Amino acid sequence: MTLSLRLSASLCLLSLLCFGCSKSTDSDSSNASAAGVPSADGGVQSAAELAARGVSPDVGDDTFGHTYANASERADDVSRSQPAGADLTGMKPGDPPNNPASLIPEGGLTLADPSSSTDDGSTNARPLRDDLTPQELTGYLSATDRDMELIATGRAGISDQSKAMTTMMQIVEQKLEAARQLAEHPQATPEDKVTGIRGQMQALSHMAGGGDVQAAQKLETLAKEQVNSSDQRIASDSQIVLVGFAIESLRNGKANAETQMVELINQLAKSKNVDVAALMVMGQARNTLAMYGHATEAQSVGETISNVFGDSSDPMIANMAAQLAGNARFDETTRMINTTIQGGDVPVGQWSAAANRLIDAAPDLSSVQQLAGAALQFEALGLSELVDETFRVLTDRFPDADSETRTEVNIAMDAQKRREDVLGTLYQPSLPAVDGAPLSLADYRGKVVLMPLWAVTLEESLQVIPQLKLMRDADPDNIAIVGINLDPQEAPVEEFAQKSELGFRNFRSISSAQQRVANPVAVQFGAVSFPFVVILDQEGRVAALDFSGLQLQSSVQQLLKK
Repeated sequence: MTLSLRLSASLCLLSLLCFGCSKSTDSDSSNASAAGVPSADGGVQSAAELAARGVSPDVGDDTFGHTYANASERADDVSRSQPAGADLTGMKPGDPPNNPASLIPEGGLTLADPSSSTDDGSTNARPLRDDLTPQELTGYLSATDRDMELIATGRAGISDQSKAMTTMMQIVEQKLEAARQLAEHPQATPEDKVTGIRGQMQALSHMAGGGDVQAAQKLETLAKEQVNSSDQRIASDSQIVLVGFAIESLRNGKANAETQMVELINQLAKSKNVDVAALMVMGQARNTLAMYGHATEAQSVGETISNVFGDSSDPMIANMAAQLAGNARFDETTRMINTTIQGGDVPVGQWSAAANRLIDAAPDLSSVQQLAGAALQFEALGLSELVDETFRVLTDRFPDADSETRTEVNIAMDAQKRREDVLGTLYQPSLPAVDGAPLSLADYRGKVVLMPLWAVTLEESLQVIPQLKLMRDADPDNIAIVGINLDPQEAPVEEFAQKSELGFRNFRSISSAQQRVANPVAVQFGAVSFPFVVILDQEGRVAALDFSGLQLQSSVQQLLKK
């Protein structure tokens, strides 16, 4: 695997936070959140969190969903969703998004030259003159950040994803040149020079993440030059970048990469400018160290995360730190799970021994949830022997039928049985529609129907929608989408559906903590993690269930060949 492909995850952490960096030097959590920083569980902020801030999750027709480099990355995202065995009784509605706030600064592309927009409303790279003053260059950088944000949030009017990425890279190249000019401008103030250097680092991070090997080399050189900068912001950015390179060195088998990584993280921890980007790269480093068997170093980084961020006044950051710090006892089973995700073989006996060692170390609910989640992942991969062995170990080790741990095991096993039993059955729900108009699946006979189970209050459930819409739009004569909403009664479902332009109709199955069964649809399909998509064949029968993203495309293609 080439360096350019491997760098995409490690080096985009800095560029993830770049929107608005040219406008402000602040790096507090509120700015980070506005820039799209992942929430505590490692995903984007939940719909409820966004609603509380007055922001509607954007799942409109021009929204580009996250694309995953491989199955491992996709499964990592799934593993951070609702734990296996959980039900929907804990769902709580967010505050209604009465005034959805756009992340785009008022006035939009105020600096854009008329020639930089095409007839279809898309945005090209801004023209850049070579005679701009430092103030004008700073404004230019701020404007390019806004342009990039428009594209990243699907609001630039570009419906083609490849065209959007091409335009994004054009803008990034212009940002790199503007930042270079600012850093070297003879009239630039010290603060201007800081902005220019950081802008170059952000732009090069974007380019490296997009597969530009030369940009990656330039980024590494720049980071090494600036790592001891007297400006803490530049030094911190440089350390984050170098940790990213150290992660890739470890993955590529470079000697002593784990030692270098720990040293860099210790330096980063001492910085006065540690922020959410630093937290994220530390978490990625800890996970990588654990995955490659460096338990001592992984524990050291986990302790650093806890020491630096564990007592943050921001509860979101403190919670995120607790999760990213990880738990060393899960490292062995996590490595085995990742091996299967990457197509490797894990003998049943080895998995059984690891599962038993985990329970020996901690016979508690978190261990049960870890193993039940593993069984769910194995099920998605079609590894039935590992699924059976996982549940055999769990039932043997937690025999007390009245215990909380055995209850969790039973919930997971019952859900797995329901997922098996529902396959091949004709699905004819007698549910109302979100919009109040008549809705029947009989009207979709002859098409493959993608049926996401979703809720405004479960952000993970919305992540798959852009992918489903791309599949439908590629073959609208043969593929349709009909969703099922699972929100509680008081959630602003109809308002959300209208404002976010879902682009498909939905049934409504109301969840309630007061009911014996929190949500009958979720129970019927054995839905214990999200996203969760029911795939109906052309006759309306349940052909497949997708809860990992690993079989969505293949399941649909098989049905279309019939």
